[in-house]
Amino acid sequence: MSVATQAYTDGALVLIDGFAARLAPHDPPSAHLKALGLLGRMAGTLQLSRALTDRQLADQLLEQGIRNALALLDAEQPN
Repeated sequence: MSVATQAYTDGALVLIDGFAARLAPHDPPSAHLKALGLLGRMAGTLQLSRALTDRQLADQLLEQGIRNALALLDAEQPN
């Protein structure tokens, strides 16, 4: 494994662990899977938005992606 891919992996794990701690601290295996899904959605949203030539559409996609991520995080919080 190269230094760059190890650094990327380490950074992703920091994000996943942080998301998981917020999503379901009482259920680490479930939280880990949910965090993986959240990171994948966020990365996909960013990647797609950067590929678009229509700036307005790209901005709308990013804004909706942020709303979706926050809604997922909020939905996982105990009341």
